[in-house]
Amino acid sequence: MQEVPAQVPAIIEWMQNSAFGTGIRESVWTFPVVETTHVLSLAVSVGLLIWFDLRLLGWGMKHQPISRIHKQIMPYVVAGFFIEVVTGFLLFWAEAEKCYLSVFFRAKVLFLFLAAFNAIIFEFRTRGRLGTGTSFRFLHHKPGWPAGCRLCPGALSSLPAGLRPTTSFREAAE
Repeated sequence: MQEVPAQVPAIIEWMQNSAFGTGIRESVWTFPVVETTHVLSLAVSVGLLIWFDLRLLGWGMKHQPISRIHKQIMPYVVAGFFIEVVTGFLLFWAEAEKCYLSVFFRAKVLFLFLAAFNAIIFEFRTRGRLGTGTSFRFLHHKPGWPAGCRLCPGALSSLPAGLRPTTSFREAAE
């Protein structure tokens, strides 16, 4: 068993030293497969959300209704996010102490919660107003926003909140 600093809670120590965590961490294939799946699901969910946010901003796919794009990509985003959470939990279990003590990991979790909160706000406050067309009264340009910007507060806050966990992942892995 590894020496664990005193400030690590017992549950973290247990996860780190459990047969399950050790098995993932020391396996020739399991850890790389779980990590690769985690990164690929992250690419799918964040990539599609960036694409959708750019459409909300009016910077791409202007010929497609927002509601159609939303309906088509959200099942993939949700599936990618679910796989990302499951594989992320497995990665955490394998390196619980390292993650728990990492400031970058804590920042990553914080930004994941902010991104999820932003998505929940969008789903419950805005999605119902999307309709079926591409022009809606509430989507028109607002004074003070960049030209062509639609739904700026949600889309502009979604981009950094969605991208920050990806950079924190790299920093947490080091």
